[in-house]
Amino acid sequence: MKKLIKYIFTGASVLFLASCNNFLDVNDPNPNSATSSTPELVLPQAITYMANNFVTYSDYGRTIVYIANAGGYGGWGTQFTYDYTNASFNGMFTSVYDNILDFNYVINNSDASSGPYFIAASNISKAYLFMNLVNEYNDVPFTEASKGSDYLTPKYDKPEDVYRGIVTMLDEAIAQIKAVPQGSAKLLGPADVLFKGDMNKWIQFANTIKLKLYVFAHGKNIFTGNPSFSPEGFITDDAQVNPGYQKLDGKQNPWWNRHHSDFNQSAQIAYGRQYIPNTFTLQFYNGNKITDEGRGKATYRLWPNVATNFMGNAPTPDNLPTIGGTLGSSPFYIGTPGASTGGVNTIGTLKGLAMSQPIMLAAESYLLQAEAMVNGIISGDPASTFKSGIEASFKYLYKGADNAIAAGKNPVQDAAKYIADNSTSPLVNFALASSTAQKIEAIVTQKFIAHNNIGGHIAWQDFRRTGYPSIVLNGSSSQTFVSTKSNATTVDRLPGRVLYPTSEFTLNAENVPQNVTVFGSYVFYDRRNK
Repeated sequence: MKKLIKYIFTGASVLFLASCNNFLDVNDPNPNSATSSTPELVLPQAITYMANNFVTYSDYGRTIVYIANAGGYGGWGTQFTYDYTNASFNGMFTSVYDNILDFNYVINNSDASSGPYFIAASNISKAYLFMNLVNEYNDVPFTEASKGSDYLTPKYDKPEDVYRGIVTMLDEAIAQIKAVPQGSAKLLGPADVLFKGDMNKWIQFANTIKLKLYVFAHGKNIFTGNPSFSPEGFITDDAQVNPGYQKLDGKQNPWWNRHHSDFNQSAQIAYGRQYIPNTFTLQFYNGNKITDEGRGKATYRLWPNVATNFMGNAPTPDNLPTIGGTLGSSPFYIGTPGASTGGVNTIGTLKGLAMSQPIMLAAESYLLQAEAMVNGIISGDPASTFKSGIEASFKYLYKGADNAIAAGKNPVQDAAKYIADNSTSPLVNFALASSTAQKIEAIVTQKFIAHNNIGGHIAWQDFRRTGYPSIVLNGSSSQTFVSTKSNATTVDRLPGRVLYPTSEFTLNAENVPQNVTVFGSYVFYDRRNK
């Protein structure tokens, strides 16, 4: 693991955090000296880096399930064919292990008596990162990962063992938080750029991660019996990172910076203009499958006249994201592109350059709970929880860059209208979903809608896991999101998984799994496994 070796030999490179390394002013004390660093300095950067990694994962999945190519741009290559190589999406592996090292620094440099909150928050964050790694790579280094010079070539653990290890990590972190006597430990304070020092929310986050593990592991014989959860419950608001994003180099919200404009207000052509929605996704808004005017307006520019395409199709002029006749001059999302102020704050998925970066939506929490209820993992009313998931999705989209619901917007009222408008659809009216399969389809479809242009990898994982939302093999643009230029030999013409990075075959060749292929290998939860 190349990055692990770099950290061992350069010491305080633990503070070098990819694109957010200059985010916080840590020049005093000197961030290049390990001896002058502290958990209070490292933790906020590590959490900020975790938000950046969410964006990297989201872009990977988003391109597969939600997005098509606009006209006038080339270089799509493997995005069309799915012929991923060991050089594809390397940041999803290497950057996450870098991130884990950062949290290990906090853990190893925090006193067990005075710094248990720092240790627990770091372990919960590590659990979240390891979950993402397993869900994309299957076997990953876990027990020997990021442990310094004793394990320069860490072994790869089976996904079942990693999942069980993550649950243990979460349970221990929760117990550690709850065992702290009142006022006896350092508070996270400004170092917590995720939950602002609210340890109950950290427990809820840990509970929700644990629930997700059990939902993904359902029917896989990984866990025995049903889980128990701390009574604080699951997250009820969006888990969002914001260390003080602002219009400076390296300090903007990472989703905005990648898809809207850089700190000089230069439009991000590569990500922000060459992508347009695929026709399949629009079916869940424009009435062809589901009518969703509220979230359609909050997501798409010029709604309802949204330019779309079929991935791999050479678009006609009607498919181009144009305004004023200029090719690709405007993105598909709402907001003001290229303004001298960096764009006008709005609602939707790109709210403004200082918007918080979500790493887990409340909608996902509620819909995970609903699925767990249907499958008997936890008790509760799945219909009511399903409705709460829809309401939470509206709430997130109706929030502005200040994280407040915009004036004139009523997410609960609009969610009720949405359900009424689709009263004959079992994908929205949960009462019509009579079988377990129909209930799971409704829940996962609502997760698909909630994560559009927010969490692409979450939708892609759910599709591989459940097959929802349903597509038609070799179907039309309204029936499938599969690229017309797919080279995949899988039954659904979609990739099986991403590959381990080239660096692992150079630096950890004795342990990295062999004979893993893009079209013939799957992660453990994939329904295509035989």
